[in-house]
Amino acid sequence: MDKFLNRSAAKTLDPVKLSGNGLQDKTGWTVSTNMVSQQDVVPPSTDDDPDAPEPQLASALAVDGKADTVFAGVSAKEDPSLTIDMGKSTQVTSVRYTLEGADAAAALGAYRIETSLDGEAYTAIKEGRLQLGDDGTATLYFDNGDDPWICTYDARYLRITGVGQAGKTLAVGEIDVSGPSGDNVDFLAAGEGEAIGILKSDFVYQPAMEGQAARSIPKGSVVFVGDYKGNPAYNVVMLYDAQGNVVGGVDENGNVVANQIILAPNPGDALLGETSEGRWVYWIEPAMLKEIQLPTQVRAELYRVDNALTNEGQRLTSDSLFASLPETLPEIELTGDVASGAKND
Repeated sequence: MDKFLNRSAAKTLDPVKLSGNGLQDKTGWTVSTNMVSQQDVVPPSTDDDPDAPEPQLASALAVDGKADTVFAGVSAKEDPSLTIDMGKSTQVTSVRYTLEGADAAAALGAYRIETSLDGEAYTAIKEGRLQLGDDGTATLYFDNGDDPWICTYDARYLRITGVGQAGKTLAVGEIDVSGPSGDNVDFLAAGEGEAIGILKSDFVYQPAMEGQAARSIPKGSVVFVGDYKGNPAYNVVMLYDAQGNVVGGVDENGNVVANQIILAPNPGDALLGETSEGRWVYWIEPAMLKEIQLPTQVRAELYRVDNALTNEGQRLTSDSLFASLPETLPEIELTGDVASGAKND
């Protein structure tokens, strides 16, 4: 409204989707180090405090939220290290190291990252050699070797060590720590393949096992495919049309019927819950398509449950923007060894 209380013309914007990056709040964090810095300050004695006051360590600059306040130090005999106390146990998935400009020559090289809950027993979770990007940052994700997913650890303390760098001056502009960024669901993006179409041939997502027949999506089904981020053991995908109705076929009793599976990479010896992303498939079988007209737009909702057997504690954790169905549905071929991560509802 303008100052004369005239209303402007209404303007409808295209929808946008917001997501968080999982960046942890650094309020109350402290940093200790075995490095000595010329930036450390010893306040002068006063009449009220004639004893030598405690030094003010410059290592706090590493987590002060300002990339241009650089901490520099050296450890003469031991590998230099910084230990961050986050004040409480929290989930961590990555560390971002920032050092810009001329200071980048003193960047951390070979490194080791360890976590601890009590500040006494530490577990190494990441090793490598840091390479700064053009923006002066490097993000170190806590992965599981060559496996294609990010691991989450519970930690109160993070210790970052410069391996084999005793006697070398190291500098840090800022250290940020991220936790899980939350569940997410989307349809396949352009270039990833067809997101909506007709299944060209049967897709076996769980082969036959002892005492159990194979499970498959039948040829001719209308399939919807997308990506998710979450815990595949406790997530469920639902599709809705523009009017808020569940997208599905109709059985002989008039009930809306659809199926979905959550797919994840095989975690090997790890727990399935350590997987944090993968694909989902939602489909309507040919026999259920006879009495329905498919909607022109659909959106996906991702739900998380507390009990995977009863769906107790179901709550919405993410949704997608609307996707438009093409006038003529293309054929889709599903392939891949995905059986180990399938969850059928």
